[in-house]
Formats: sequence, structure tokens, C-alpha cells
Amino acid sequence: MSGSLGRGRKVHRDVGKAYVIKILNIMRHYYSLRDIEKMLDLPAQTIWKYVNLVAVPEEKTVAKIINKVSELRLIDRLIENSMREFKENPVSVLSKPGFLKLFSYVTEDFVGSAKIDLIIPMSTNAIILGSYVATDLPGLICPFTENPPHDRKGYVIAYYNSNNEASFIALPKSCLREKTTALLVDILLEEPSKLESVVGVLSRNRIHVYGVVAIDSPDNVLDLARNMGLKVMTLRRWHY
Repeated sequence: MSGSLGRGRKVHRDVGKAYVIKILNIMRHYYSLRDIEKMLDLPAQTIWKYVNLVAVPEEKTVAKIINKVSELRLIDRLIENSMREFKENPVSVLSKPGFLKLFSYVTEDFVGSAKIDLIIPMSTNAIILGSYVATDLPGLICPFTENPPHDRKGYVIAYYNSNNEASFIALPKSCLREKTTALLVDILLEEPSKLESVVGVLSRNRIHVYGVVAIDSPDNVLDLARNMGLKVMTLRRWHY
């Protein structure tokens, strides 16, 4: 058995159960059990058991859920609705566990079978996103900070231009382990200079940057990332 979850991803039966439970947990934040019952044509009590790990779905039930999720575009719809809300009130969206789980699920889908050692939030506000991603992949979270201690020993400093002003971010040296693979995470990836600086610091320390994931980003920054050899994912373009 294989099927599609979300954006056409094919999931083998050996991991399908885990992904189905993740999706049900995400949906539970957005819909009532009765709503999910109608969408998936499964008893609400059965869904409750899966969400609370009282029971695990059988293979035929996994296939049924996967097919329904794909047919109804449930992941796409959640992302599209979340992006509309994000444009109106970013703080509200980022405070919702359901959205954080959704972003982490989509990131895990994007990464696929690649081994990620470091999850690097590129801003303080992105740390909570990075924490959820680091838990699911899993990987070590190692955030840049815009406010390092006055004594900068133990930090690597990266400078970049922001609105024609010099800015900097710092990364703990303890994170810089050679021959590891990093994934960059941000909320709004807007500054080309910042992206170049962060990737430069990591590359000089022999850390491979797999790619960058963000909620949103201008196309010119996404093009820059691709030209740098990075894989790119944003929720805004998820359903394209």
C-alpha cells in the first residue's frame, strides 16, 4: 500500500500509520471530531482513539484516510486558510499549536529522507517554529540571535545589510560541527544579504546547508536561495 499525503507525497505502509496520526492530530486543532468524522467517513470515537494513541489504525484504514486527505486536499486547505489568517494577524497564527504542527509536518514532508543535523532559526521569532521542526525531524536546534551577550566569546558573528544599515546576528560556536547538514528556518525570509551571510558563515565552518523553509518570502529571495544551491519551501507556494 502506498498513497498520497498532502502535496502528492507517496507514503509506504511502514510509515503511513505515523503520518496519518500526525495529520489527525493537526486536524484536531482545526476541526471538531464530528467534522473530521464527516470528512474521513470514520466514527468520531475511532478518530479520538487514534489521536490519543489508544488504538492504531489498521492498514486498510490508513489507506482510506490517506486517500481522503488527498482527495479533499485537506493539508492544502489548512495551509491556504492559515496563510490568509497569517496576512491579517501573524502573531495570532504563530501562537497556535495546530499551525506549528502543520508547519513542522510540511517541513518534514519537504525534507523527505534527507538527514538534517542542525535546525537553525534565522531570527528570534522563528525559534518556536524551529523547535517544532527539530522535534519532528529530529535535529539539534541552534538559533541565530540578534542580541548576543556583550562578551561575544563563544559566538560567530555574521554581518549583513538591512534597510541600508549594518546589522548582525550571532551563532554559538558550540553548534558549528564540521560535516553536518543544516536546515534554515524563518517566518519571513526577506533580506537577501542576511541569507548570504548566514550561509557563508556555515559554509566556512564546513556545514552543508540543505535548504531553507519559511512561512513566506519574496520571489527574489527564493530565487537567490535556489541560485545558491539551496532547496526552498514556503507555505505561500506550497499548493503551487
